[in-house]
Amino acid sequence: MTVIGLACFVAACGGGGDAAAGGLGQPIAIGAYTLTVERVQPAPVPGPPISSFREQPGREGVMVYVKWAGLEDLDSMSRLAFTEKYLEDHLSVVDSTGERAEPTTAMQSALLFMNDPGDNWRDWIVLFHLPEQIAGRVLEIENPEPRSGQPERIAIDIDR
Repeated sequence: MTVIGLACFVAACGGGGDAAAGGLGQPIAIGAYTLTVERVQPAPVPGPPISSFREQPGREGVMVYVKWAGLEDLDSMSRLAFTEKYLEDHLSVVDSTGERAEPTTAMQSALLFMNDPGDNWRDWIVLFHLPEQIAGRVLEIENPEPRSGQPERIAIDIDR
């Protein structure tokens, strides 16, 4: 299935508004901010000593690495609160069966390796636990308050 076909599939499953096709590494305008989905990879097994990474029978952990830009005007606590809440509330994965998976968690990427992220608020990981053996996965990103010319949803094929 092509990215355009997947975007149409996601739009049909998600309801309301069309999903625009996006791609890994392509900046996505979310209101005044920019989100880039850099890569997608399996979660490590065994995972780090973080409860969100515990194995779930019949499901596989998938990590989506993202990078933010444009949040410099927010104070550090507001930035962290906004980015975590946005990623947990506005990203999901839809598969070829129409099943939608919400994130298990979102965290600053340095925390995956038990490092102090310091002032790096840009790099994040969104963890999903998805059904095993299902193809046609599409990451859907909602843009709750799109500006003129911005789509309400963006669909990115993550089954590569």
